Amino acid sequence: MRKAVAPMKMGFIAFACACLPFVGSAYAQSSIAPWRDAQGDNPEVVITGNRQVQQNLKVTGLVTVITRQQIEESGAATVNESIMKLGGVIGTPSLFGGNEYTLDLGGYGDTAASNTVVILDGIPLREADQSETRLSAIPVGHVERIEIYRGSGNVLYGEGATAGVINIITRATAGRTSKDATGSASVSVGNWGTRELKADLLKGLETAEISASIVDGKSDGYRDHSRYGSTSGQLGIKGFSDTWRWGLNLAAEDVNALTPGALTLEEFRANPRQAQASSLANDTRMRLKTDRYVAFAETVIDGVTLRADYAQKNRNYDAVSVLYGARTPMLFDTQSNYLGVSARKTFQLGLAESSFLLGLEANDWDQSRIYPTQPNWGTVLLDSRARGLYVKSDTDHKSSGIRLSLGWREENFKRNQLFTGTKTSLDETLHAWDLGLSKSLSTEQAIYFRHAKSYRVANLDEFTTPALDVNYNPINLVPQTDHTSEAGWKYSDASSNSAGVRFYKTSLKNEIVYDPQQYGNINLESTRRQGIDLFGTYAFTKKLSLTGSIGWRESTIEYGANHGNFVPMSAKQVASLRADWTPVSGHKIGLGWMYVGRQFISGDFSNANSMPGYALFDLRYGYRVSAWELSAVVRNLMDKKYYSYATTTGGYSVYPDPGRSLLLTARYRF
Repeated sequence: MRKAVAPMKMGFIAFACACLPFVGSAYAQSSIAPWRDAQGDNPEVVITGNRQVQQNLKVTGLVTVITRQQIEESGAATVNESIMKLGGVIGTPSLFGGNEYTLDLGGYGDTAASNTVVILDGIPLREADQSETRLSAIPVGHVERIEIYRGSGNVLYGEGATAGVINIITRATAGRTSKDATGSASVSVGNWGTRELKADLLKGLETAEISASIVDGKSDGYRDHSRYGSTSGQLGIKGFSDTWRWGLNLAAEDVNALTPGALTLEEFRANPRQAQASSLANDTRMRLKTDRYVAFAETVIDGVTLRADYAQKNRNYDAVSVLYGARTPMLFDTQSNYLGVSARKTFQLGLAESSFLLGLEANDWDQSRIYPTQPNWGTVLLDSRARGLYVKSDTDHKSSGIRLSLGWREENFKRNQLFTGTKTSLDETLHAWDLGLSKSLSTEQAIYFRHAKSYRVANLDEFTTPALDVNYNPINLVPQTDHTSEAGWKYSDASSNSAGVRFYKTSLKNEIVYDPQQYGNINLESTRRQGIDLFGTYAFTKKLSLTGSIGWRESTIEYGANHGNFVPMSAKQVASLRADWTPVSGHKIGLGWMYVGRQFISGDFSNANSMPGYALFDLRYGYRVSAWELSAVVRNLMDKKYYSYATTTGGYSVYPDPGRSLLLTARYRF
């Protein structure tokens, strides 16, 4: 298996070296305060908008903030569940098995993962193939907050941030010098043989902090042949001084899962818990082993903030699937590298303050694929190289309360496939830009307008499986581009009550989708997404609070034979509501509701087959006494028989979601 990755381009090293003159001989006189000091559980500050801590009201976009307290009170067992429960985001279970979901911010259906960028502590977690970003491996107990930014984020976060950005920020001691350790240990049991052990630790030192966590979970699964097990852990250290912040982190995950496959509609109605006959006969399964190394360093020198991030991820995928009607083992070995460097400077210009950010990023991704039962294929080699340059400026006029945001990005992509001795290549340079304007109406309210251009390049799975023309020649996929206009209003007060509304329209050219009728990926000449998003959190009393979201959207095809039809797997209505109540001290009750409207099944561009909408309830009761907490969580309270994903592949094929489940947890905090 190939492990070597080509070195990063010298231009990035040159940029890092060019930053050194800022240091000078007087760097010791500079100071840097840990940015987490300004953050904590405060939803009024965010990072997503311009990669630094800032007031949420000033961001030219709508950001939903999920705090650590909200996650704990909801009883969410994973990061995925937190985002779906508290952020009102649609999630569909991974078809590869395991406790993973594909999150859809903007009605992109099958390509939702490729149109959303996930950030963990400043570093993108993107993949160059069709894989969704695995969030289940991130220990939910170590999450400080989650920021959901809807709308294009291409300028700052690169290719694929068409629908938005999910920014996950882990806990830290925020520079405290206390040597007391904090953490927790828990054990959970539930139906279908579910059991899970969790432990996490955070310890502050004089000039550093150490974090560690481990999660081990197993379940027999709701359906036959859906047993899975997952073990993950992480170990990290962060250091800080008057002039520097730095950190190192190691994370690993090992997932084993049986995959039950799809059912016909008749099989689903008869027994949604059964497995597909071919999945049983061929023992379809997967094992995914991942390790990830992360390092960062940041300093402020003569008013210039310099930062460097590096990440390396190794992923081994060992699976058995059904390919061309036959049992097919497959071995995928992947290595990816990320390097990002940036420099930021804030200037005072009379009554205005301007922040200027310059950054460079490099993403390298290499994969080898072996199909032992297909010796004629040989080893399939795939690689991807991306190099990006971005600039961003934010200017605040203090007396008027107006902020002007400007951003631009250039990115070059090189992708290659070597299959049966034939090499297929792609080389594209693309540009993104955005323009934003916000106006403070008071200390609690603001309005904003934004227009942005973004892009997406076909991932390697799409790039290597294009549709064929009448002469059986591959149809070359071109990059997807879009223009988004949005306007909104935001409210936030000192009591952490907040509200927001966003009106948006996105016009896409050459949207990249999979067409089962052509057995390959194609470009849709013109599509459109438009809608309204509303979010709000309100505390009626110290004991009762309400959080909710509503989204109305239309995702339509604007050209060709399917003109006027809806894009498959895009619900027109999405809504969520959650109430948290503390009747007496130590007792906590939470009731959640989520609704997803009717949508057309995957691949159904003619809109011939729809899947029904569904509404789900969940209930949590928690009792805390001293350092102990006992909780019970019921998911799908009404035992709704439903499915969130169906496809035209093999007819009307259904992937059932779980029925009612109960999870009991005992947690000790210290």
